[in-house]
Amino acid sequence: MKYCSYRPESVAHSSFNLEVFLKFYSLSCEPKYCEEVRKLLGKHVLKGNQIKSIQVEDGGRKRKLLLRYLTELPVEEVLEDFEHVSPEFINREKELREYLYRTISEDTTYNSNTSQYLKQLLRSAELESLEISYDIRNWPLNKILRRLLPEIVSWPSSFETVGRIIHLNLREELLPYRHLIGNILLMKHYPRIKTVVNKVGETSGPFRTFDMEILSGESNLITEVKENGCVYELDYERVYWNSKLEAERRRVIETFSSCDIIADAFAGVGPFVIPAAKHKGCVAFGNDLNPISTEFLSKNIRRNGVSHLVRASCLDACTFVKQLIEEEVYFTKLIMNYPSKSTEFLHVLKGLYKGREDRPLPIVYCYIFGRGPDPFKDALSAVFEGLTCKRRRS
Repeated sequence: MKYCSYRPESVAHSSFNLEVFLKFYSLSCEPKYCEEVRKLLGKHVLKGNQIKSIQVEDGGRKRKLLLRYLTELPVEEVLEDFEHVSPEFINREKELREYLYRTISEDTTYNSNTSQYLKQLLRSAELESLEISYDIRNWPLNKILRRLLPEIVSWPSSFETVGRIIHLNLREELLPYRHLIGNILLMKHYPRIKTVVNKVGETSGPFRTFDMEILSGESNLITEVKENGCVYELDYERVYWNSKLEAERRRVIETFSSCDIIADAFAGVGPFVIPAAKHKGCVAFGNDLNPISTEFLSKNIRRNGVSHLVRASCLDACTFVKQLIEEEVYFTKLIMNYPSKSTEFLHVLKGLYKGREDRPLPIVYCYIFGRGPDPFKDALSAVFEGLTCKRRRS
């Protein structure tokens, strides 16, 4: 695994310290009137989550109400990030005051002490220009990257979050900028996010892990994930985890009942067996060939308070299934979530219940990658070949 050290407190790129300044017309008013004045001016007040429309100054003794009208155009093209910002009255301060005064005067609903106060302000006091800084962390990622690297037209649109880790899968043309992208993401999401990684190899091997490069942040890849009402600790570099499967795991678990006995041949750190026990009261058996996965599985079983219902083991999947039957543990649901290899283990089911024909057969959840023009047909063919011990032609 490659490693790049980066602390959010430092600046790792010469153009990375972005700060945009916008100048708005503002209206100074007494604190006791400011909120009511804001309501009266309504659509003329600056809106949006990026900047507060009421600025507090002089230790709280003064208030300035930001209007949506700019006093000058910003150098940066950032206006689309703000709602209702208008350059209409640049260098036209007096006209803006007169326009607001007419608006207040012509509407009879404004007959109040506050409206009289506001009209007096508009007659007697000039609108001031107030410069507001805009934090880079409020920008969308693609906008930051477009400003730094305008020659690139296609940017990462999404990423996976695994606890304190952001996982990217960058296209080849973005690899020269990977550390910049990692630094930006860390700055935007720190301290909730501590590390940004990029996948540099395919998920492979019996442990279903992949090579990754740390783009930014800490080298510690042990993280904590909350999913389906349970908490999981895992080492993201050394065990299998896929947050994108959360909905599928929830769908399957919702079909379980307290009468079910669950066997998961490729259990990982427990996202099937632990919630099945915790939420459905199922007895469950979780197995994984990876000893690191089994270590975290055992830890997560204890942490989620299901030690009385879930047992962990570190065996080959076929040995695991056979051992349960030999122990007369007749599971009702068998989960085989190893899409690239699951069907190669289906042969263990042949003759498994010989001499036990009175026992009900389990439902098997076998996950497979379907390929070709008819993925469903391809998946059925893979299951058939797995059950008949035929080798698939590549």
